[in-house]
This record gives sequence, structure tokens and C-alpha cells, in this order.
Amino acid sequence: MKADSLIFLNKGFFQHICGDDMENNLNVYNLISRWDCFSKHSEALFDRTNTISSPLRLTNISPIPDFDINFNKSFKEICDSAATNILNEGKPVDIFWSGGIDSTVVVISFLNVCKDLSQINIVYDKGGIKEYPLFYEKYVKDVTQEPVKTWIYENVNLDDNIVVTGHPAQFLSQSYGGHHLGDLFGELKRLGFAKDDFKTIPWQEVFSSDVTVFGNPMYDEYFIEHITPQVENAPVKIETISDLWWWLIFSMRWQTENIRPLINNRIQKLNQQKLQNFKPFFSTDDFQKWAMWDYDKNLRKTLPPFKTYLKDIIYDFTNDKDYYINKKKEMSGNSGEENARRRGFIRTKLHKARDNIQAIDNQYNIFTANSLYNSTETERKDILNRYRNPDYVIGII
Repeated sequence: MKADSLIFLNKGFFQHICGDDMENNLNVYNLISRWDCFSKHSEALFDRTNTISSPLRLTNISPIPDFDINFNKSFKEICDSAATNILNEGKPVDIFWSGGIDSTVVVISFLNVCKDLSQINIVYDKGGIKEYPLFYEKYVKDVTQEPVKTWIYENVNLDDNIVVTGHPAQFLSQSYGGHHLGDLFGELKRLGFAKDDFKTIPWQEVFSSDVTVFGNPMYDEYFIEHITPQVENAPVKIETISDLWWWLIFSMRWQTENIRPLINNRIQKLNQQKLQNFKPFFSTDDFQKWAMWDYDKNLRKTLPPFKTYLKDIIYDFTNDKDYYINKKKEMSGNSGEENARRRGFIRTKLHKARDNIQAIDNQYNIFTANSLYNSTETERKDILNRYRNPDYVIGII
């Protein structure tokens, strides 16, 4: 069966395969990517509502479940159920723990329900110990005594084991200190809006303001026109700039965020079984239903403290009041000698590596930076023809 669509790609794939013709064309994907809250990310966007037409054929492998206004499962219940379902597959489970909030909740969920601790292995490095030493001393080292000597993403075994990460917890909810929220507040201030306007101002007003978000009135008009059908397909009503902020991240960055840890490890051989053995913990339908229910019920008018729904679980398990009160948003392990080593590894191995993954198709063929750099113009045209979306209408900037 000929592969004809993509399940992951980043902007480098567009640059090498599509060239300036499509990379610089006026389209919603490019405009969203220019918005400051998205511009820092190399991954291309996947519209999970299947509304927006892309220059390339994309396959949605992470559909959005139906919204249930009567959803009544607690976040802890969903966590324990997710851990139980993974354990019930009967395979060894590697839990990647960074010391941060998200992955700590994952470890706690497994400790809550696991009857045989020999089935689980906590994969962590010295940076994780430094980030949350109390949790390491009381809970982690009794399960797995030795930290790995390399960055944790160098220790992925998808052939025999299930690998569990804390993705994509940051996309479930809005909160102060949350994912690039400061960038949006800065953007609103630049446009002349107050911080308090975040929860009240209609999103269309931001993009039609005198000072344009994208630097050209035509871009803002185009964005409003073409993003509106996608917004209207949201399971919950999108009215304010706060709503739009959460919705675009939830609906368009979810799929790539779930696959990104595989990209970090630069896995060169992938198949359906390996993909099934990779479990971003917070990606299940119940977590998504909770996120939509929580946003619709609790977050439309308020912005809660940072990740309280996760920190509640940690506090109930550890009774660590200091962590609950003082733990803030940070890059996991972002200080000290160990973390300088981490950052150096990331720079060397990820950003400069010629084997960095640029795209994965629906038959699990992988395109690396190296393969694209070494391809001929004819080969690149063949790849483009293979994945080009014939229904895409080009608009030239």
C-alpha cells in the first residue's frame, strides 16, 4: 500500500520539500505559526477538526472525542484508570520521570495501582533527583535504584516495553505560569489591551485591532476568515482570546506533542507495534473529555494557579506542602552542572544532528534531515508529489 499522508512533520520538511512556493504561501498554518505563542516551535500543526486544508496530506491519528457536558470523572480517577489500563497489557513499563510536575503525577498514578512493582521501571537521571529530591528519596529509589547516565530519552525500548511519558499534560488546562501564557500577555499589551482583557475580549477584536498581530491587515483579515470555520467546529464555544488560545493549542498541537518524544530520541525504525507501545500518559479520550469539561465549566472566566489539578494529586500522595506552594513552571532540570549537560546534549544531538526526524508518514516511513539534505531535486519533487494535497488552494502573499 502506497503511503500518501503524514502523521508528523516539522517546518524543516516544508522548507526542503515544498520550497518557497508553499512555505511562503498565505495559509492559516503559516499565520498561526507566526503568532508569537506558536513561533518558537519547529513542529507543523495538525488540525484535529479536519477543517483547514493543508498543502500536504495529513492523517489525524488523534481525533477529538465528543464533548460531554455531564462528564463526572475526577482527574485522579482518570489517572489511576490510565495507569491500570497500561499495566493490564502485561508488558514491562518504563516510566520517564524528569522530576517535574507532570511526570511525578504519572509515577504516583502507577504507584497507586501497581500490585507488582517489578513490572515498572522508573527512568530518570541526576537532574530529576535534583529537581525533586524528596520524591526521589521516598518513592523513586525504592523502585529503581540507579539513574541513567545519559539523557532519559536515550533509553527508549519500544520493542519489548511500554514507554510512558508525561505528555501532553500542559495542553489540558490554562493557568497562570502555563504554557507560553506570558507570551500572549505580552502580545496583548503590545496591541493595547490590558491583561484582564484576556478572559473577556472577543478573539476577532484582537486580530482586527489597529495594530495587527501578523504585521499586515490582509493577514489578519485572512486569518479571521479562514480560522472561523475551524473554530466553529470546536466541541465547546470559542468566544474570547483566552478561549482561542487554549483551543488552537488543544486542537492543533496535540498530535505532534504526542509524537515529539519519539522525535527527541531520533528513532529511525518505527512500526505500528512500536507506536502502540509508546504511551503519552495524558493523551487518552478521558483526559481530553476532562479538559473540555473543565474548560467549559471552570476556566472560561477564571485563570487558576499553576497546575493545581496535578499538584493536588502530588500533595495528597506526599503531603509535601512546600512543593505544592512553591513549585513553578520551569524546564525540568534547568540549573546546575547536570542540567548544563542536558542542555548541551539537546543542542548537540537534537538541533544539529543530521539524523533529526523531519517527518513520519502513515506507513511509518521516516524522513531525516540527512536524507533530505542528500536528496536530489528530482527526489524531492517525487516526495512532494507523493504527499501533495490536490484540494489545497494556494494563496500567494
